[in-house]
Amino acid sequence: MQYKLVSPYLFVLGFAGYMSVGLLSFPYVSDRFSLYPQTFLYLGVGLACFVAGCQLVLPDSRRVYYAITLVLATFFAYQEYHLPGLILPFVAVGVLMAIQHANKKWFIPLGVALILSQLVLKGIPALNPELRQANVNVVFIAGYIFIFLGLTFMAREWDVRKVGLCFAITLVLLALFTYRVYVLELILVVFVSLYMLGKIRIRHIFFSAIPLFLLVVALGYLGVTYQDWKYNALELLLYRSAFTFGVINSIVQKAGWWGITHGGIWLHFSTSAVIGPYLFGYPCNITSTIMGPMIFDGGILELGWMGFFGAGLNTLYRKALKDRCNLPYYAIVLAIFLMCIDASFFPSIVLLFFAALYLASEKKKSEEPHDATL
Repeated sequence: MQYKLVSPYLFVLGFAGYMSVGLLSFPYVSDRFSLYPQTFLYLGVGLACFVAGCQLVLPDSRRVYYAITLVLATFFAYQEYHLPGLILPFVAVGVLMAIQHANKKWFIPLGVALILSQLVLKGIPALNPELRQANVNVVFIAGYIFIFLGLTFMAREWDVRKVGLCFAITLVLLALFTYRVYVLELILVVFVSLYMLGKIRIRHIFFSAIPLFLLVVALGYLGVTYQDWKYNALELLLYRSAFTFGVINSIVQKAGWWGITHGGIWLHFSTSAVIGPYLFGYPCNITSTIMGPMIFDGGILELGWMGFFGAGLNTLYRKALKDRCNLPYYAIVLAIFLMCIDASFFPSIVLLFFAALYLASEKKKSEEPHDATL
């Protein structure tokens, strides 16, 4: 099939590759972590569950997905912010409605305006890296989301030159914040969209990969120049993968077969701040891949969730191949899930999956708007 390059199996290749780099670079962190043979079994089970899930297509249950999305948004909002957080589910519904009905061409200028206002008011982290810690706020996240959505949807309507120009402008703006994850997500979502639309070919991706890789390496180094590191930019990238691999080993060793929190991890929208203090004894955010929180919570059995992610991605992939209108939902979820090769977007990533499945589900006739005649 023409689009196998961007099928859900891309996650398997990326995950295996990243863990291999982490293993080869393990001497960087061997003074802090130990290797455990069980780790390879756990990771193998997780990938096997994901591949098994990729053989399934989830049913079209638009109302069910909508209900689950709303319940999850309400639950996490209350858990994180208590009663004031209950306004967030209404915001979530508004976002879903905007994605379906708003004019997408206004998303990009709105997002750029928000990002520029953040740079003006808060400063430029690329010039002063210490500022980067204070820039992830509502304004930045909203601006990024509008840019992310706008480029993904307009890739279908605009020619490749116009998309490329907007991509270059927004990439420069985001690079000023020195956040690698957001830059990588933007790169992935644009290239996946354009490739599946047939507007670029593999050779375009290959030749673009080299300068973009250098940009990502540079951002990773620039963002931590205020800290005392003895590594150069490339060594720092290798250290990051080795550290993540070391964290997974530590989680496997401490969690054993049955896990530690036994469902408690689901009470947090973001789990990196929960796992870090447990492993290291002091407040810190760490990356442990998408599998880390599952193993930490329920051991090897909870890796069965990887089957849901495989089935969800495969469902969105099949819908994107069948109808280009569904392509943005697949491209967005795939791009963010690929970042889970390093980051730990769990369980918050589950909310994204159900929202995308809702948006990509076919409307029943009773849900479609109709004209009323008098």
